Amino acid sequence: MKYAFIRAHRDEFGVRAMCWMLRVHFSGFYAWLKEALSHRAQEHIRQTELIRQAWADSGKVYGYPLAGRCLLCKHRKAQAHRRSA
Repeated sequence: MKYAFIRAHRDEFGVRAMCWMLRVHFSGFYAWLKEALSHRAQEHIRQTELIRQAWADSGKVYGYPLAGRCLLCKHRKAQAHRRSA
């Protein structure tokens, strides 16, 4: 979570200063940036995009939970505990 915060705010503040304030080493942050996403994270991104597409296809009328259920109705792979990401 600390590294994600640093990544989100590195345009506003210096990386080294934030690392010092959050008590993490800046080399660890840069190593974290280079790591590939886990399979679970990649699947989460894919499913979120499918839900957003279903929402857009509905004319932006459905909420995300209903769009997720529509995906399930269409037999697309969307796990129940991740539908409303």
